[in-house]
Amino acid sequence: MVENKAHDSAVDNWTLGILCYEFLYGAPPLEAESQSDTFRRIMKADLNFPSSPPVSAEAKNLISLVSNIHKFSLQTCME
Repeated sequence: MVENKAHDSAVDNWTLGILCYEFLYGAPPLEAESQSDTFRRIMKADLNFPSSPPVSAEAKNLISLVSNIHKFSLQTCME
């Protein structure tokens, strides 16, 4: 979507990762000062996990896995 390219249902996996982050931390993970900086963070999968609240390594791993815009199309819910 950011690159104005066609997408498929795998984008749902990416969205799941972003929503999980927001549910756990109470803030969007990739938002920046400007829209262009936000897009850059999306393209780089520039996730930062705050130390508070405490979140399990498994949850962070899931979020990292499905939130990488370059790999999410290779992931499925079965993985």
